[in-house]
Amino acid sequence: MPQNNMTEIRNFKHLTDYCAEKWGDVHFMEYKTAAGVEAKTYTDLKAAADSVSLYLERQGLAGAHVALIGGASFKWVAAFMGIVNSGSVAVPLAPAETDEMNTKLIDFSDSVVFIFDEKHRPLYDRVRRDVPSVKTFIAIDDTGDDEVLNISDVMADNVGVYQKEPDPDELCAIMFTSGTTGFPKGVMLTHRNFIATGVYIHDSYPTPRMLGVLPYHHAFGLTGNVTKIMVYGRTLCLCDNLQNVFADLQLYKPNGMLAVPQMIKFMMNAGFQYAKSKEGVMTEQEAFKEFFGGEFTTISSGSAPLDRDLNDRYNATGIGVYNGYGMTECAPIVSNNVGKFYKAGSVGKPIPCMQVRVVDGE
Repeated sequence: MPQNNMTEIRNFKHLTDYCAEKWGDVHFMEYKTAAGVEAKTYTDLKAAADSVSLYLERQGLAGAHVALIGGASFKWVAAFMGIVNSGSVAVPLAPAETDEMNTKLIDFSDSVVFIFDEKHRPLYDRVRRDVPSVKTFIAIDDTGDDEVLNISDVMADNVGVYQKEPDPDELCAIMFTSGTTGFPKGVMLTHRNFIATGVYIHDSYPTPRMLGVLPYHHAFGLTGNVTKIMVYGRTLCLCDNLQNVFADLQLYKPNGMLAVPQMIKFMMNAGFQYAKSKEGVMTEQEAFKEFFGGEFTTISSGSAPLDRDLNDRYNATGIGVYNGYGMTECAPIVSNNVGKFYKAGSVGKPIPCMQVRVVDGE
């Protein structure tokens, strides 16, 4: 399939297989370990996802709703892909949500499998006690015990090629969003929803190496830092903690990232402080380039309005900041402001698979 005809991609299973075939040895994700930076390729992603799909099928759980919670990691992405590729439904949960609310969401979403990390052991205890429909528990960070499987064991015991594909219009994931009032709303998104937005985002993004700082339980992070990365065969460099973001810019030397306005403002202020410390030694643009690792060019902003003055000031440093608009119900990209379509103060053009209507100036 030619790169410019990715609209033929049918679902996440098709995308996973396509990436492994086209970019097998390319690094899908780089991440830090005690031994240094390690990487997983697109071939590794397919193998891990296929093993999770095979496990679910062999346990009679294909089509089940599977809740998962934990920090951004390769195993989180592989688990998500394995779940949805099998025709099951992923229910990503927010790590910052209360255990009480997440327990309600697991019950409300009809989940029967719960994948979690050690940080969320108290939530596991609560779910085991209060949600009897959940029968299977898996530790995504391999901290299991007699009653909790390790994800690495699941993958090792189910090596093979998963052959089936879900219908593009089948439910793929339930993503909870707080909305404005009351109980979180479960947004039901299909494979076609996610794939279409990933394919059609205006293509000056993503850059070859993206620094990943956004959580995947939000549609913005999942589509922008996973689906879109895969569509273009790029590399995601994982920032495991926002406190490490500046060190990670130097470590990975990425070309771009997705961020929210609050983070962009924080990074800009730090960049200007660095540039001030280099006055007389290098220009402001040179200082910003050095501060961001030397190869950085692009930030895509979303989830909230980006101040026009902030946007203009950042762009003057030589790093382009491109605002966009979206909502979870649209998986989530509605428009983005990039490349030849760029207009200062705008959220850009709607992507080709979206229709937009302006009512009373909104």
